[in-house]
Amino acid sequence: MELQYSKPFIEATVLVCHRVLELQIFPKTPSAVHSFAPKHFVTGTLSVHGDLDGTIAFGMDRVFALRATQLLMRHKANGVDATVVDVVGELTNQIAGAARARMNSVKLDVSFPEVICGVSKPIPFPSNAKRVTYPFSSLWGNISVDFGFSSQDAPLRSAKAYSDR
Repeated sequence: MELQYSKPFIEATVLVCHRVLELQIFPKTPSAVHSFAPKHFVTGTLSVHGDLDGTIAFGMDRVFALRATQLLMRHKANGVDATVVDVVGELTNQIAGAARARMNSVKLDVSFPEVICGVSKPIPFPSNAKRVTYPFSSLWGNISVDFGFSSQDAPLRSAKAYSDR
């Protein structure tokens, strides 16, 4: 994994949590990811293309997503609803924007965020990508930033291809 690509997204996650959510997050030990299944109940994903191709996923515990929604929208949800999904998508978008601002020399196109709720739908990492997760803890629960980058000729693994296996 190229640190030059992942570091801006990690720094942006810390920055957005601090500035937008007024929340300090604490890094835990990074590790390899061997599954396409989300580790958290709510995950915002982005596809990236350009100098690198792949997927970046921002996963968070359900309580983390609910508290972020309550803080930002003054909406107290009992579960993951449309407002919570919107907030997770917006946080994912803000993290991507902050990361791209730090990557001046990298040609990178980033998709609109997609939010995955639950753990049954796979994250569309490229099939041959080496995946790594950078987990964090906080007072609200756990979050993580997962990366899977590959060469430009590697196709993204679609949910259909995953479910056909």
